[in-house]
Amino acid sequence: MFSFNTKNFEFFSYDFNNEMETSFLKELINDESTNKYIKNINALINKEGYNPLRNAYLVGKDNEIVGYINLYEKLNIIDIDIAVGPRFRGIKNNSNETIGCQILKDVSEYLFDNYIFIRYLRAMIAKSNNRSIKTVTNAGFKYIDSYSEGEEYRKYPNKRL
Repeated sequence: MFSFNTKNFEFFSYDFNNEMETSFLKELINDESTNKYIKNINALINKEGYNPLRNAYLVGKDNEIVGYINLYEKLNIIDIDIAVGPRFRGIKNNSNETIGCQILKDVSEYLFDNYIFIRYLRAMIAKSNNRSIKTVTNAGFKYIDSYSEGEEYRKYPNKRL
């Protein structure tokens, strides 16, 4: 199992034998909003092998699972899929950021600090997913381009290669 921590969260691989993790994943799988924007979330959970940048993670905070994130590398670019648990959506922290925004900021900082080969992070967001568009832009991602089903947002490291 691969895991990493940031200042606010724990990111850990899904344990198929952990009842709390299975329950959270089922909640996401059955959530209409998650299913609308992340296709076949169950298939994205990596059952075999381990590669830190080709893996799905559950996101923990204060002994609760608050979200899911999938990171996968494509030619020095990290694509990100994220889902926040339904009961944690819209909840803000002390700096007035949502949990989703804070997750994206923390994982961005971690990735840029630990993997110097990364050119940028990318989130592909459906045009109708206003909540996620707001979350990624508040986390420092910039709109790049539009495609038939959505829009591309990128976040570059503070120091470019």
